[in-house]
Amino acid sequence: MKTQTEAGGYEAASHVGHKADKSATITKNIPLTAGLCFLLGSISVLAMAPYDYSAVLFLSLSLLYGLLAKSPSGIRMVFYGWSFGFGYFLFGLYWIGNALLVEGNEYAWAYPLALTGLPALLSFFPACGFYIWRLLFKPRALCGFLGWGATLGLTEWLRGNIFTGFPWNLFGYTWEGLLPIAQIVSFSDVYLLTALTVLWASAIGFLYVYQAPRLHKTLVASVLILAFIGAYIFGELRLARQIELRDDISFVLVQPDIDQAEKWTADLMPRHFNTHLDLTETEGLTAPKSVKTTYVIWPETAIPLPFTEHPDAKKMIAQTLQYYPEQAFLLSGAVTKNKNGPGYFNSLVAYNRDGEIVETFNKFHLVPFGEYMPMESILHLSPIVGFSGFNKGPGPRTLSVAQGFSFSPLVCYEIIFPGYVTDRQGSPPDAIINVTNDSWYGISPGPYQHFAQARFRAIEEGIPVIRVANTGFSGVIDPYGKVLFKSELYKKTTRRIEIPRSLNKKNFPSYLSISIILLTFIISYFSKNLHRYFYKR
Repeated sequence: MKTQTEAGGYEAASHVGHKADKSATITKNIPLTAGLCFLLGSISVLAMAPYDYSAVLFLSLSLLYGLLAKSPSGIRMVFYGWSFGFGYFLFGLYWIGNALLVEGNEYAWAYPLALTGLPALLSFFPACGFYIWRLLFKPRALCGFLGWGATLGLTEWLRGNIFTGFPWNLFGYTWEGLLPIAQIVSFSDVYLLTALTVLWASAIGFLYVYQAPRLHKTLVASVLILAFIGAYIFGELRLARQIELRDDISFVLVQPDIDQAEKWTADLMPRHFNTHLDLTETEGLTAPKSVKTTYVIWPETAIPLPFTEHPDAKKMIAQTLQYYPEQAFLLSGAVTKNKNGPGYFNSLVAYNRDGEIVETFNKFHLVPFGEYMPMESILHLSPIVGFSGFNKGPGPRTLSVAQGFSFSPLVCYEIIFPGYVTDRQGSPPDAIINVTNDSWYGISPGPYQHFAQARFRAIEEGIPVIRVANTGFSGVIDPYGKVLFKSELYKKTTRRIEIPRSLNKKNFPSYLSISIILLTFIISYFSKNLHRYFYKR
């Protein structure tokens, strides 16, 4: 006859067994598990701008870790990783297709392909990551957990660097809403923060499946919590430092808010050009006499090709700059002709007070399908810009058009590539000047996410970022990622502002973060094998 305690024990064991059977049924059902992965990927987007709900990532990645830990390994992991990635990229990047919906675009028919094609391709990165992780690591062991963070860190680095690279919405960007944690990138870059974020966000899921004594679980949880608290305190101490503004130079940010559907209409180009001039002149009439040098900044492609070198246009620029005291320069996005061969460049040009071009920077990181057409000879299609596409510039440069100030020019999405926004061969510039045109994407998460990534470049490089967009967001970001000014979307804006000094910090090698992630991956893998070796002995 069974005692009451024994009966309770049998009942508890039966209940646990029933739950285990139910869990096993779910994880062995490939379509159901893939659907859950898709759902978790979809809600993870809420951790990115403009929402910045970091807690959602802790929920989704912890549930994902527990789900994958209980699932059999094998080729199904590719399917699960792809499903998670497709949900994440579909809802995180849907706005890219809006560029095809601008009135007059002949490729509007390709909208469904743009909506799903890029997410489908990018999803192969997490697909490979999930498969490699389950192939090499045991998810219920500590080395498997560390391997998880390292593996996803590696695949995110690959997503940002191979082929053309597209490091958009890396998990580390969730900390835009909690700036102290974002300060970690000041001694590495957002890839290392991404790997750490994966570990922090997946911790609850790992501790749930971790096969170890309670003391071990407590130690692991304590280390993760203390690491997070330490990172937060480090960030708060950095943010408490005072920033000195420069009073020898000032910047005039011009956001003309020109409708994208009208921007390239030939008959309207003179009107658009005059809009820029009028906004610049209005600000010049109230310019303080104490400022020695003024830099007026216009957005990407503000000056179309017929006007870039035209004598009348240069004369009008010179006349407008006369409203500013002392030295004044116009830094403008422009379309320029290749003087050494066929083709055009998407450029940033610098005009002096006489209307002469004194410096030119040509965009080097072009947008595939938008600014050039991959395999054009095979596809026989022109890019979205509507002609044969742009030529590629040589790479990051540091420009100086007046003594006492140097800057790294970047056009559009060149700002999203960690470690490739300044020329690392010489002295760091005093600022990054990023001209862009986000009006292609309408009122969507795109402009918010673009601006968020500019904040991380400021922290990584330790220099201010000056951003000027056609329809917003234009703004100034200090070297700690704090926003000193940010315009509204779709509103004509002219703003004079002073910028902070750079931190003159030592820039770490661009390969530092990937080296740390790779080393963690290797140590985690061999730790697993060492544990197995000693356990067998």
